[in-house]
Amino acid sequence: MWQVEGTDSDAADSYGDLLVSAGYSLERDSNLDGAIMRDYTGMGTFVSVVASESDGQTTISVTDIPE
Repeated sequence: MWQVEGTDSDAADSYGDLLVSAGYSLERDSNLDGAIMRDYTGMGTFVSVVASESDGQTTISVTDIPE
């Protein structure tokens, strides 16, 4: 988990684009309490990307779990 420049949408899109270009598939795209949550699968792993904005700061969390 770390802070990034830009909006939560920009951060989620950027990481999602990287995952898709690496061969991952988007499985779920949702928004809960203002956080963008996207799940990807590929290469034998499940990757969760969560991006949110609070107090002018954008935070992104990327979790990779072997399937």
